[in-house]
Amino acid sequence: GIAGSMATLLHDAVMNPAEVVKQRLQMYNSQHRSALSCIRTVWRTEGLGAFYRSYTTQLTMNIPFQSIHFITYEFLQEQVDPHRTYNPQS
Repeated sequence: GIAGSMATLLHDAVMNPAEVVKQRLQMYNSQHRSALSCIRTVWRTEGLGAFYRSYTTQLTMNIPFQSIHFITYEFLQEQVDPHRTYNPQS
């Protein structure tokens, strides 16, 4: 569970700014013509905080999910293949 939480913290720290850029590029009549243009404009007009405005929301959703996912995966792995050998069927 802790490994899933830590992985999520780092993953979302990188992916949250990427999601901000992606969403702004996808908006109807977006003023941005490229990802780099979007990054520059957001950085200049709104600052670094704009890239992380939804970070806590992302973590609130993703940490519980990833923790449960990792715990469940490890538990089932132990049940299906306790010796942790290469077994495609497991």
